Amino acid sequence: MLVSAALLAAAVITAVVWYYPWLPDPAHANRRELIRWLVTRNLEQVSEATREVLAQRLEEEFSGDIDWDATARELTDGQRQLLRENVGRLVGPWIRSKARLYASLSEVERTAYLDQLIDTLKQWRGLDSLAPVSGTSSNAEPGLLAAAMEQLNALADHADPAEQEQTRAFVTALQTRWVAREFMRHFEGAARQLFSG
Repeated sequence: MLVSAALLAAAVITAVVWYYPWLPDPAHANRRELIRWLVTRNLEQVSEATREVLAQRLEEEFSGDIDWDATARELTDGQRQLLRENVGRLVGPWIRSKARLYASLSEVERTAYLDQLIDTLKQWRGLDSLAPVSGTSSNAEPGLLAAAMEQLNALADHADPAEQEQTRAFVTALQTRWVAREFMRHFEGAARQLFSG
């Protein structure tokens, strides 16, 4: 009977490892392992601290050039759907950690910090190629990055008053800087055309 129980336990452990492959500590995971976190695990079931570490590591690993299309080809429809849900679950911890860091910076450092963050977010536009393929364009969901960005203003409502103020101030500063950069880019382009013609 003990042998049967031991064999059953070994079979269960093997099945769990097979169906739920081991995921490394996100603090030390490489790019491929981070993607595995996003497409095999419901991040609603992990701690806020783990989600914050995941968000930070994703920012670090995916801030350079990425072949989003190659990554997309490796994912099933189910993995893409879980990825969409998990990206939304990371926005809150990520923004709150960014807001804390932004609040600790001097006024001089804040603009450079926002510029770096905006550059990273622009790089992440390729995330949309990882989104689930919609049946028709009429019922298409917004892209992954667009859906995540829609949550920015709602995030502050789920925090204590001090954190709400900090998060709102950061989100406002980020949006304002983004608009200012876009305006300057268009202004400089128009000025070049005007004076070159």
